[in-house]
Amino acid sequence: MKENSGFLYIEALFACGIILILFAATAFFGSKIFVNIAAEYEAVKLVGDLRYAQEINRNSFYPRDGVFDSIKPHKNSYFVVKFYGNKYKIEPIAKDTHKEIVHQAITNVVYVPTSGLYRGVHFLTSGDVRQIGNITVESKFAGAKARRYVIIDKSGRVRMDRNPP
Repeated sequence: MKENSGFLYIEALFACGIILILFAATAFFGSKIFVNIAAEYEAVKLVGDLRYAQEINRNSFYPRDGVFDSIKPHKNSYFVVKFYGNKYKIEPIAKDTHKEIVHQAITNVVYVPTSGLYRGVHFLTSGDVRQIGNITVESKFAGAKARRYVIIDKSGRVRMDRNPP
């Protein structure tokens, strides 16, 4: 009797089916992982940039030589952070005094500020904010969604949270 050393056709189909099922499950869970990482990254980046703008406003108030010497505060504020869908800008209020910083988000990520922040986030020279609110960072990819919330409270603290405020 001859020994069968290869796969039968049905065995090969069965093995391919298992591989396809594993690939589909990986793709499904992979998209959830991707949207969570994208939302988390953009929210942490936004928190860092907001704290940067807050610190510039706080420290630029004191007179000194250098870059910030020519900046004059407008309504007790130097910089504003404005949101434009999938990007935000840190803009100087006094024109031609400081370079504008623009951050373009990862594809499929948008910034949605609350109604109090639709004109941008203004930090005062004391580091406090003019208005409190939050910015929702939404990420969507292949049917999966993730949200992170950047919260600015009345004491001027900027933080990120996974749960809605």
